[in-house]
Amino acid sequence: MRKSAILGGSLVCGFFLAVAGCEPAAVGTAAGGIPSRSATDSGIAAMPSYYSVTNTPPPTRTQTPTSPPARPTETETIVTQTPTVCSPAGGLGVDGRAMPTPALPAGALIQNIRGQEQSLPLDCESRSAVDWAGFFGTKINELEFFHELPLTADPNLGFVGNVHGQWGNLPPNAYGVYAGPVALLLRNYGLAAHAYRGVTWDQLRTEVAAGRPVIVWVVGHVARSTPVTMTVTGGGDILAARYEHTVILVGYDEKHAAVLDGSMRYSVPYDAFLTSWGTLGNMAVVGRALPARPDCAGSAVELIP
Repeated sequence: MRKSAILGGSLVCGFFLAVAGCEPAAVGTAAGGIPSRSATDSGIAAMPSYYSVTNTPPPTRTQTPTSPPARPTETETIVTQTPTVCSPAGGLGVDGRAMPTPALPAGALIQNIRGQEQSLPLDCESRSAVDWAGFFGTKINELEFFHELPLTADPNLGFVGNVHGQWGNLPPNAYGVYAGPVALLLRNYGLAAHAYRGVTWDQLRTEVAAGRPVIVWVVGHVARSTPVTMTVTGGGDILAARYEHTVILVGYDEKHAAVLDGSMRYSVPYDAFLTSWGTLGNMAVVGRALPARPDCAGSAVELIP
């Protein structure tokens, strides 16, 4: 949610600019408990070759005569058991069962996406939304987008609090907005935006590998925070965390996730990304409807009614 300082760096050709956070200042913690970071450049080693193939002749098979199976009677039913494969990134086969997850490349990077510094202290979701829309060819004014968001006490329904407030609060104070209202507003601009909670890392990688960036909800500049369950006045329970923030996932490799955070690009260790992204329930806005997986426990839940 925090308005980031302008940083003109870009993702290094080769793969990522590995940075532990989002502030160009020295390591430490700023006044008020807002996390800061130090910038360190490092390269990413070339991907190793994991597999070798040796052609081995198949063993000789000996045919053994067997009696044909008995035909079923009218009261019998033939049942063929097909093992169910839970596919985090795949779709459903003709039999309604989840297909195996397609092989994903070891790394992928979307380079032709541009971001800008957010205009208001706490409108990171609007900045991420218009940068994401711009990638798909739709130009939207950031302030116009923000002022079209509903103002509510529940971030699942609209923006919570004063956009000019201090970063790091919890509802009902200055806070932010979650994926559902952002995706709904993006649809009003003609974009195929879908909001989910409970998305998997494989689903994120599948989108990026296909050339589709993903808006994700993290805390801090992909940092840590403790989630809390709160009861909204006149409503139900919500999951919230201090320093709620959004970035756009634009790349990954075997050890890192690369993000666009306003005007900044940086990478973080992918386990740190998963921890930060998981704080608010693995929320994301993607550019297509994720495949339904009714036979898989823990499927992503679409947040738009």
